[in-house]
Amino acid sequence: MVKGRPQPGESSVPPAERLRLTPLPSIGHEQADGAIRRLWVTPPTQGPFDPDDVTWALDGVMVANQALLMPATPTDAFERHYGIHRSYTTWESVTPVVLPHLPQGQHSTGLDRLRQEARLAHAVAQAMRHARIRAQLDSIRVQREPWHRYGHPSQDFSTEGRWTPDRFWHVRMRLTRPVMGPLVLGDGRFVGLGVLAPVQEDNV
Repeated sequence: MVKGRPQPGESSVPPAERLRLTPLPSIGHEQADGAIRRLWVTPPTQGPFDPDDVTWALDGVMVANQALLMPATPTDAFERHYGIHRSYTTWESVTPVVLPHLPQGQHSTGLDRLRQEARLAHAVAQAMRHARIRAQLDSIRVQREPWHRYGHPSQDFSTEGRWTPDRFWHVRMRLTRPVMGPLVLGDGRFVGLGVLAPVQEDNV
């Protein structure tokens, strides 16, 4: 049985034992509308799940809007959009990254803004460590607005109430060395948030 978040009195499952289901918005060309048409399934590195059993269990399952799950045939274009089997140095969020709560302040001076950006950069670096990304940050930008044409502002993703709107950030980061996708960061990485896509000109 696969369940969501633990109920009161239940212990949380360690990340290495969790099955991760990551919705992948449609991106990569001018007509891409950001709709969810693919679900990336990541079996846990530890625990009782066998990848073949996971594929069998999900095949034909009905989800929202009466859509059926079925194994997808990978395409070069789709894999390239999310950096699958390719390495890149620059990545930007498609769905916002959930970062720890940070004091916002008024940014009354340039120094205040620099301090806030440093705190956000540290939070992203911590999220990378939790996601087992070994590269270091070379540069980073964070903002509430989306990077993609059909993306949504970060606050639009906070309707569930699990996290406050101030924790949602769109991130663009350059790493010290290229890494392979897909990349999913932040506290929401097990519920479909924090999905990143590579900037294509940085292909290695």
